[in-house]
Amino acid sequence: MRVNHGGRLTTTSKRDRHDPNNKRNSAQAKRHLDVVFEQFKKKMQERCNG
Repeated sequence: MRVNHGGRLTTTSKRDRHDPNNKRNSAQAKRHLDVVFEQFKKKMQERCNG
């Protein structure tokens, strides 16, 4: 059972809990992963199509 402290899950690390930019950084990281994944899909399609 996870317990909330100050509205945050205890599974986040201490550094993340004290980082004021944590939400923004995680959003940027997700966007970056999406971009990388799109590039990866394009590469795979090109490889499959010859």
